[in-house]
Amino acid sequence: MNSKKNLIIKAIFLITISILNGCKKDSGDTNPSDSSSPSESINSAISGAYSSSTTGGSLTYFDNKKNIFDFLKENFIEKLSYAGTSCPTPSTSLCSGSVMTLTYSSCNFSGSAATWNGSQLLTYSSGTCSTSWPPGTATFTRTFSTGTTRTNVAGITVTLDTTNTSGYSSQVSGGTTVIVTGSFPARTITINGIHLTATGTSKKGKTVTLWDHTINSGALTVTSGGNVTGTVVLQHNLAKYTATSSVNLNYTSGCVHPSSGSITTTFSGTQTGTETLNFNLSTCGQASLIGTGGSTSTVTLGHIF
Repeated sequence: MNSKKNLIIKAIFLITISILNGCKKDSGDTNPSDSSSPSESINSAISGAYSSSTTGGSLTYFDNKKNIFDFLKENFIEKLSYAGTSCPTPSTSLCSGSVMTLTYSSCNFSGSAATWNGSQLLTYSSGTCSTSWPPGTATFTRTFSTGTTRTNVAGITVTLDTTNTSGYSSQVSGGTTVIVTGSFPARTITINGIHLTATGTSKKGKTVTLWDHTINSGALTVTSGGNVTGTVVLQHNLAKYTATSSVNLNYTSGCVHPSSGSITTTFSGTQTGTETLNFNLSTCGQASLIGTGGSTSTVTLGHIF
């Protein structure tokens, strides 16, 4: 009797929340948290490489909900249909020779309903491939298998390609190389080439490309204090412009995004000017963006890769 009563209460609750959510004004944006400025995409690539080579070594998806309707919708409705297994990390994966493969099969990282499919490969060219993480003195390259994707609860899919060359101006590929010198967390991170493509569904039911970015970098220096410095280049393959960013970021435990520092980006090609993303806010995953026109806005960072 109590079980039936609980089911009825849950059903009424879900229906009520669905109705309230349906009454919200449609902004026309498929999912604002997945909109990605060049500086945000660069942060995603750097933070993904940084996070994947730290203790725990996992990707994540950080998503601040903007209001109570979104919070209830994600936690009580969407997670019922997007429930999946936990995604693997290096400490829970096995090596085959010099390669560690982390297989994502409709899995979710902790605290997220976003679903991952495909795999991440850590290929060692020196040092020993081991579940002991972080590694000692080692050099490894981080790539993704063909067709690796992350799909959020709004149905936006980001495809991560490190195999095929891309870039409207300069063709790059190859994933990310991490060199650990033995004094971890001090290391160097070089983004050889990552192609990120986000697709969604229009109101007419057609698949549309939301953004298409190719990212690479020189050697980014990571100190034992969690400071990352260097230069990163992003090619906006749809609008045909290049964003060159000077990076000076600081990471602290407990947050996958920078806790302080900045990304200053200069544009060339079809877009010119400079924008700066400042990480000086107290909330993990939030930053202040000074746009090319000088206006300042607070942005919520939606992902790392």
